[in-house]
Amino acid sequence: PTSAWRDVMLACRKHRRLAEMLDLVTRMGPEQIDTVIVNELLHAARIEEDYQLALPFWRAMRGEPLGEWRGGGGAGARGAGEGADDDVDIVGGIAESVGDDVASALEATRTAASSRWSAARAKLLASAVSAAEVIARAASERSEAVRPDGLSYQHMLTLCGPVGRWSEALALVGEMRIPPAEPTAKCQPEALATHLFAAVRACTRDRRWREAVQLGHAVPPSMFSNDKFFTRLVLGAAAAAPDAALASELVTQHLRGIASHEDYAALLRAARASRDVFAAREAWDAMLVANVKPDEQCFAQIIGSEVEAAMAARQAAGPGRAAGAAPKEDSGCVGGAV
Repeated sequence: PTSAWRDVMLACRKHRRLAEMLDLVTRMGPEQIDTVIVNELLHAARIEEDYQLALPFWRAMRGEPLGEWRGGGGAGARGAGEGADDDVDIVGGIAESVGDDVASALEATRTAASSRWSAARAKLLASAVSAAEVIARAASERSEAVRPDGLSYQHMLTLCGPVGRWSEALALVGEMRIPPAEPTAKCQPEALATHLFAAVRACTRDRRWREAVQLGHAVPPSMFSNDKFFTRLVLGAAAAAPDAALASELVTQHLRGIASHEDYAALLRAARASRDVFAAREAWDAMLVANVKPDEQCFAQIIGSEVEAAMAARQAAGPGRAAGAAPKEDSGCVGGAV
């Protein structure tokens, strides 16, 4: 029965037996495949941080063509690449100290290890393709039983984060905002809020600050109140975008009472990048009122903001202004506090 297959898949996933899971999917056939089974595969790929491995399962359950797909990436691929570079450096260092013979032996060992990893990876990917084809047949024959749900979206969005797949993450979030013909878990507000975190992480990973800020504006306020890590993630994006208004809201409202000098430095950075000296002064005053001791970054941002504002005012005054005339004292300047 299908429940027995589900139990076995769950056990394999908990013990990270991905190869056995792929073999089980191939053996059970299209008639036993459902969304729960595919979600177990997506969850296993998520544990391995292997976006490329999850992609064919995702496409298959959506009824999309698998297309030309080559496995790659993921934690295993990155680990192999990094290890190879480290080995080369180690070999180079040993060659200088003990001679070429030992270095050559170590290089041969590294090459053999890389070949063994490549063979294991190729075998795993071949099994993944076979499993995806079974899933595709199941989705074609029984579309009501094999289709993405809220958990499917969560797995894929989480996979997008570490590899910076920001455009894919935004597309997934966009899909979740479109109400389907019948209500499903993927459109529930609490599910959407959870998935927005993964989408923002994907955007910041690839330095897509404006996209991250746009998502930040769509986040329910309760999520900022309940998740300070997420709040600071969006704050960093607002500082880089820049978006001084959003940064001010995050620091003065959602981080009220717990904001650190680093949070205020981000707010000051957003105000300075926005060329809004008044917002910078308000942020500085708020920091002093909150009894937060400024650090070097805070001083650098507020001083930079004041200097740039003064230079802009001097340029706006035009060449008619006396070269040696001192600028008017601005009563709103925080120079005394600085």
